[in-house]
Amino acid sequence: MAFTKFRFMNAQEQIVNVFAGTLTFYLVATAWSAARRKDGETDIFDWGALLAALAVGVGMLTYGLEAAHSQTGLKFGYPAALYFVWASVALLSAAGDACCSLAAVFSSLWTSIDASTNFPFGIDSKYTSVPIPFTTVRSCLPA
Repeated sequence: MAFTKFRFMNAQEQIVNVFAGTLTFYLVATAWSAARRKDGETDIFDWGALLAALAVGVGMLTYGLEAAHSQTGLKFGYPAALYFVWASVALLSAAGDACCSLAAVFSSLWTSIDASTNFPFGIDSKYTSVPIPFTTVRSCLPA
C-alpha cells in the first residue's frame, strides 16, 4: 500500500507524501525483516534500508531548513515543523538500525577474535581479561 501510494504521486507537488510513503514502506519492511531474521544477523537489505531512512531524514531536514528560512515559513505549502518532525522520525529510525547492524557486525568480529586459541599477538586468551567492546551498542540486540 505504501509503495502504491509512492508510485502514483506527483513528486514536486506532493513531496511530503512521497517522503511519508517511503518512510512508511521502510518501517513496515524493516519490521517484517526483523521478525524473520535470526539473532545477530544482518544482510544487504538492512544496510539498504538504513540508507533509505537516512535519505528520507536528510531530505526532510533540508526541506525543513528551506521552509524555516523562507519569507512565508512554508515549503510546498507545509510549515517547517512538519518537515522537522518527520525528519526526526526517519533519523531516529536510521540510528536504531545503525546501532543494531553495527552491534551484530562487532559482535561477530569479537567472537571470531576471542574464539581463537591465541588471542591477538600470541597472548593466551585464558589469561587475558578484555571487556567486550561497544557494550552500549550491543544493548540493542535481543537477549
